[in-house]
Amino acid sequence: MNLCCGHQTACRAVFAMSWVTLGMETMALTMLTLVEGMGAYYVSKETRFGKAEIEACNTGAKMPVDVMVSIKELEWRPYESYLEFASMWFTFNVLFNLVTIVAYYAYGGLRFYRTFRTEQELQAEASGK
Repeated sequence: MNLCCGHQTACRAVFAMSWVTLGMETMALTMLTLVEGMGAYYVSKETRFGKAEIEACNTGAKMPVDVMVSIKELEWRPYESYLEFASMWFTFNVLFNLVTIVAYYAYGGLRFYRTFRTEQELQAEASGK
């Protein structure tokens, strides 16, 4: 960037790009967490239905492989029901996304704090205090 524009302009551009990237990633994680949370909520509602309705949902469905059970038994094992798979999937994704988004917000807050503190120090130096 220094070849295209001055050093100060390049620094400002890189700084702005980093904040835009952090904002886009945080927004995407927030949206994922909301969607996965809605999925987990609706899957939890499905367990209240009767066994006949749950079995009707499984009819003709090709169940995904349950990796943990397959590893334990050393052979491919599908999930017992689609509802079990969906519940496991949404629960894991919600928890993973929440942990990740907390880390992103903490990092964003830390960057904001450091930038604010540095700006205060620069202003104090400039004013001669």
